[in-house]
Amino acid sequence: MRGGRHEYDDVMMACWHGTRFRTGILLFVAAFALAAALAWLPAPAAAFKLVSCPPGGAPNVACPAPNAAAGGASPKPATTWLDRHLGAPWLSLLIIGTVALSEATRAGMEHQVRRQGALLPHPVRPHELLPWPLGPRAVPLLAGCLVLALGSFALGAAAFSQPTSREVAVSTPYHEHGSFSYSAPASGGIYDGDAARTGQPIFPNLSKTVDLSFDYDFASAAASDLSGTVWLAAVVGDGSGWSKSIELHPEMGFSGTSASISGTLDLSALQTIIDDYQRESGLHPASYQVAIAPRVLIHGSLDGNYFEDAFAPALDFVLDQSSLHLADHAAGVDPLTPAVNGATSDSDTQTRDISFAGLGLPVGLARSLATTGLLLALGGVFAVLWVARSTPPLNEVERIRARYGRHLVAIQPGSLHDRDIVEVREMDDLGRLAERERLPILVDEGTPRYYYVRHGALLYRYRLLVDSPLPPDLEQDLFG
Repeated sequence: MRGGRHEYDDVMMACWHGTRFRTGILLFVAAFALAAALAWLPAPAAAFKLVSCPPGGAPNVACPAPNAAAGGASPKPATTWLDRHLGAPWLSLLIIGTVALSEATRAGMEHQVRRQGALLPHPVRPHELLPWPLGPRAVPLLAGCLVLALGSFALGAAAFSQPTSREVAVSTPYHEHGSFSYSAPASGGIYDGDAARTGQPIFPNLSKTVDLSFDYDFASAAASDLSGTVWLAAVVGDGSGWSKSIELHPEMGFSGTSASISGTLDLSALQTIIDDYQRESGLHPASYQVAIAPRVLIHGSLDGNYFEDAFAPALDFVLDQSSLHLADHAAGVDPLTPAVNGATSDSDTQTRDISFAGLGLPVGLARSLATTGLLLALGGVFAVLWVARSTPPLNEVERIRARYGRHLVAIQPGSLHDRDIVEVREMDDLGRLAERERLPILVDEGTPRYYYVRHGALLYRYRLLVDSPLPPDLEQDLFG
């Protein structure tokens, strides 16, 4: 075996730049950095919080529909260390990084043993630390695993730095519509027919009662399951703050999105209330306001959320000394068909996407791909290292065959007897000459073994003295 400072430096550089050592260190750093980032990232807030909205709350508020099976109970947050960290991805990455470091440490131990005098008989390239049949083919395998690990690390860093979903505001529009109608039987023949109809004035001298009706309808493109109550009354007032209600129909329930209610206003009873007011107050206004006031309370499920609303339009009349007629109203507004548009305010959870390598990926899928890619890369590295550890190391003959196999030509031992022989110190020098000049390497497989390259009038020869790069005892300690 050769000795000396030159050979020692070769071994030191080979071990330091060995594939197992470099790959183990790089994977450990990548796994530890990602694990540290994941460990310190704050947990994303809950995307949607259920809020109970019992009947009687604020109108036009959408709340999550109560779930009878779940009982409205929300899951308890994790409070123990195990709950918070046992399933954390950073813990798995830290374990993987530790294993990678241990493999790198094994490569360093090999370097330390070789320092103690076990010197290889030739300069060693990084891939030559791996035995046959891996050899040079292990380099692209490990390089591919490293590229996959780095890509997975970058994807994981982008995916785990943000929540998988986001909360967006969602509104559900709806429309409520009402329709008033009335008729008042009358004598005297001043109307087309025997009664005053919707929109016409009513004369108390000719009519004693007014039949009133109100129709309600709720419309929405979203799915709904609604019910409610409706009530009808008349309210008389003097415009200065005094008012009195007259119930025309008691509160009644309905199911669905529409309801109808009707009642009769007794004009004689209305006049009695006015007379009592004038007698008790001493006031005699020239006219009074009379409002037909239905009130609709609707509630149920709208678009999967709890919903409730109140619809209370009014049809205003003016009662003077001669008639009961509709009050003036704004231009373009029909008091007989009140309507209102509304919308519920809600929130919805949507999947968050990230842009990676020109592709839009859901964050959850990106996390899975990053974790899978990192595990595959680590698995590939450890598979190569396992084969390297379980396979005997290359001896010099196998190394030469692996490196220059396509140039080797076996000859009969002792068949070359040239006098002009140039002894070559390193087999790689002989190999470079053969590759540059495209010449065959002639192999004399006797003892000792010779390798020849004939170039012009000179015959270059490399003499192989030993077949194993390490003594048997050290070889057993390293690879046994």
